[in-house]
Amino acid sequence: MGARQPQSGLASYLTEAPFDQELNLTPNGNISFHWANWKTSSEYIKDQVKTDSPKHRQKLVALSRELDKLKKKTIWLKNKHKTLKSSMYDLYESYLDPRIRMTWFDREDEILVSTHNESGPYITLSSMRWMDKDTFASFVRRKLITDFVPQRNFRVGLDIPVSVSFDNSPLTKTTFHLNQASEMGLVIKVSSLSDITKALNSQVMYINMDLAPFYETMENSFHQIIKTFSETEFEETELHHEDANFSLSASVLRDYGNYDNIKASDGKSFYIFVRYEDLVGLNPEGEVKTIFNSFVKTVEQQLEKEMKKVAA
Repeated sequence: MGARQPQSGLASYLTEAPFDQELNLTPNGNISFHWANWKTSSEYIKDQVKTDSPKHRQKLVALSRELDKLKKKTIWLKNKHKTLKSSMYDLYESYLDPRIRMTWFDREDEILVSTHNESGPYITLSSMRWMDKDTFASFVRRKLITDFVPQRNFRVGLDIPVSVSFDNSPLTKTTFHLNQASEMGLVIKVSSLSDITKALNSQVMYINMDLAPFYETMENSFHQIIKTFSETEFEETELHHEDANFSLSASVLRDYGNYDNIKASDGKSFYIFVRYEDLVGLNPEGEVKTIFNSFVKTVEQQLEKEMKKVAA
């Protein structure tokens, strides 16, 4: 009898974990998975709720109760003509409607919002400083479960630092994080307003990305990937132009809806989508798309195997 293959823990995660929780695939958390980032697991959760699976129904009720607390949080919306009393709950619900959301950014007269009282202080609605990204994510997850929303192709969660400098200046070194990988590209997280401002004002970003663990596990098993990444502590490194292995045109910040996402962020964390083709290799260890696609495909195939057992 062959050795039992290691599992990711997907079955217990989908059944027991709260809807806002990720599944860490490595103990150090540098690889993770969230059910909302894969149409297969999203549809499974949705079907379980529809068929009144007790545990999934309870988790949905718990999520809704938390969000319903925002109905008691009063806010005031104001323009040049009037002030409207509303709730934080209604504000998030409005933001979920793309037709309403676009009017916030296209208006000539700014809408102001106060979360304190009718006399203020007020901030502009479009500044997004009122938003909590985790709360908004909870609204999105509930909508994925209870409403028709286009589902996502498979994405692997990452938490891997990459060193970045702008326009070949040694004074602009900072750190971004790889946040997700899919077959199309990467989502990169920028964790400060200062850094995203520097990026927007630059021409080229130079990136030093540690690809060694990805390269070493190409065509390897899921077990070997998890073992390698569990033993890898990615570190922030000093970046000199000659050390960078990729350059990235800052024009990408205005492509793929990135600029709209930056404007609509909470002002603390910014997420940028980058296609693999946008990363220009300087000292490449292998074609970046091939490296990441091998990684993503292997993780997805393992979860597909486990998903079949869960759904059986």
